[in-house]
Amino acid sequence: MSRQIKYRIDGEQVVGPYSATQPGVVHGLTNDETSQVEIQIVDDGIESNWSNPVSVKPYFEPPEPPALWHGWWDHRVNKSSRLPSDLVPYTNIGKSMERNISSIVDDGVAVIAQLGKVKETTQAQRKSRLAGLESGYFPSGAYVPIIHFVDEPINHENIDPRDLEDLADYGRSIYGNKYKYAYTINSGELYYPTDRPDSDYPQNFDYVFHQTYPYRNEGGSSFLRSIGNTKSELFASLDLRLQTLRQKIPESKFFIVGQGFYGGKYNEPAADAPLWFMEWCLENTDYVHGLLWWKYFDSKSWTAVENMPAYLEKIKQAHAMIPS
Repeated sequence: MSRQIKYRIDGEQVVGPYSATQPGVVHGLTNDETSQVEIQIVDDGIESNWSNPVSVKPYFEPPEPPALWHGWWDHRVNKSSRLPSDLVPYTNIGKSMERNISSIVDDGVAVIAQLGKVKETTQAQRKSRLAGLESGYFPSGAYVPIIHFVDEPINHENIDPRDLEDLADYGRSIYGNKYKYAYTINSGELYYPTDRPDSDYPQNFDYVFHQTYPYRNEGGSSFLRSIGNTKSELFASLDLRLQTLRQKIPESKFFIVGQGFYGGKYNEPAADAPLWFMEWCLENTDYVHGLLWWKYFDSKSWTAVENMPAYLEKIKQAHAMIPS
């Protein structure tokens, strides 16, 4: 017997018929929209009646990720503050600090989208924002591999770790495997208090971003949170952080947020720190999937990379270390 399959999608027959060697694979679906699919079986040239329509949404197969994601935490701050175009070739991903991601999409790189307002809203409001994020804020052609939920939630009185876990599960229930989910913790949340139970950390997120910032002039020496200007000291600090992250949040992978600023309690980073951060990340890609820089734009408290030209050149060189 020779069997073939024909499809009608939203009332129109697609190119075919197709071989029946891949049952269950619907050819011709486009975009990410739900379609009405009808099937006709053709056995030895004899056509069956068309089936009743079934609602089908395409399975999303994400592109192959790079060896390491690399970009800026503040690629987009707001409408008027965005990474200069001449720096875009030294990135493969960019993070928006607001829900609007249009300028990063225009730059042609992958996007870490921001859910936002998690700390000041109820769980029902958070779910509503998450459900509306794609339709309301992701322009056509956007490639968004990661949705970032919240910065530094561990000590915030309005955020229960189980609520964040529930929110990640809710995202998966409506978007399937299309996005990975992330939150961020700083050094204090990672190490203090030392007896913090692992249950304080949401456990079902794909990624945890960790703000490192080890070039400091106060505190933290017992946990290598404050280091000198040698490669070995930075590697030791990052090794301890990764060991602790894996212990406390064993099912997640991690992004390192590298220090690209100084001022106040923070010293100017070592001149070659971007190369060292990158080298360490590339040596640990079983667990570390990305390196983001905070920050490009100056603020009242900190001098940032926009006014650290030699450091910026090292970040460009670091990007070239990523295997193609």
